[in-house]
Amino acid sequence: MGITETTDDTTEESEEEELGARLKEFDPEIISVATCMITYGIMFINIASISPRRWNKEIVMSGLYQNASYISRSNLSSKDKAVESLDFLAISDRIQLNKTIVQDEKDCHHHKFLVYKCDYSRRCGGWGDRQRGIVSSFLLAMITGRAFVIDIEKPCSLENILIPHFYDWSVCKTFVNSIHNNNTNEFDFVGGSTFFKAIPNFDFKSKWKWQVIVLKNNQNLIRFLRRRKEASKQLRWLFKLTEPNIYNVLLQILFQPTRDVLNYLEEFKLKVKGKSLVCSHIRKGQNPSIPEDDLFKEKPDEISIFNFLRHFKTSSKYVLYLASDSQSVRETFSRTFNNSINLNVTIVHVDRLIFGMYPEAVCEGFRFAIIEQYILSLSDILILTKSGFGRMAGYMRGKSDHLYLWSQKSRRVVLSDLQHI
Repeated sequence: MGITETTDDTTEESEEEELGARLKEFDPEIISVATCMITYGIMFINIASISPRRWNKEIVMSGLYQNASYISRSNLSSKDKAVESLDFLAISDRIQLNKTIVQDEKDCHHHKFLVYKCDYSRRCGGWGDRQRGIVSSFLLAMITGRAFVIDIEKPCSLENILIPHFYDWSVCKTFVNSIHNNNTNEFDFVGGSTFFKAIPNFDFKSKWKWQVIVLKNNQNLIRFLRRRKEASKQLRWLFKLTEPNIYNVLLQILFQPTRDVLNYLEEFKLKVKGKSLVCSHIRKGQNPSIPEDDLFKEKPDEISIFNFLRHFKTSSKYVLYLASDSQSVRETFSRTFNNSINLNVTIVHVDRLIFGMYPEAVCEGFRFAIIEQYILSLSDILILTKSGFGRMAGYMRGKSDHLYLWSQKSRRVVLSDLQHI
């Protein structure tokens, strides 16, 4: 699963101090979303129906547990298992969030929009890059009071694999594409931009006058958005959660798998047979499986990772699964571990496509990349290498328990946590 992204894992001490100061300013009597996430935590996924319950003017934010797994393994046990009853909460952010919610297609013309877009006009990164750009764009939409739309058509429509969950980001997709160019402007932030540093003081109201703002972005904008004055008033929960928790919660709000993907995950669970699932993701970069990918200066050593995995060779207790962008690494893994699950699917990097590949094969590769990320998020024990794709899987998994990272410095697998993957 090759993923190319530009990472930003550092946070300046001055920004942390500023964040701490803002948190002290909050009125402790106001119940924030984050507090309710901790108090009324619920894991959810709707298998019974692919028509999700939406946010609306009366229903604004769910009580999501900040340490919850992205998909409850028990919820994959039966297609007939109904979704958990959600404790939706009225919050101080209600007025601002309502501005971003579209009731139905007839309501589209009442809104301004922020559209996350990924098409064939340029590279927009792998799935990990896109998740980072989507979450950041969604937060920017909430701060600017714009309805949010996701428009991914590369390598195929995202709705073939993932559909809206609690926020409907597709209801106005056709409408925004019909808006005249004079009322639309597009900004390309893939790979970085000097604009990011201007975000804390940028006057969106006077400078972004267009009805539709289209963003191509693969960057993490959370720390920049946290520094906006209105963020502490409109999105108080943004200061209560860590970045891993923010991604966990917002990805749940935005996405649920199609029934076809859920069926696949259910079949995978049957192969685990109730044992502990041990997963690893090994990202190699340019290799014969993805010759168009970037060449990494430092590549993980799969042999040392395999040596670590030998602790889990007891077939009566553990089942092993490996996700990788290298077919050679996959094959070596299958030969080494008899208690492993092998899913024989062609490896595809969704943004570094090999010339001449059939569209159907590319779309299937995109689908399988998302499925593999879900599988990683379901693991009891997870071993990662440095990768945005794997990092997001860790965030979706929602906990630091039994989370390991291959260290380039020590050349071995070390115990880690969600803040340092």
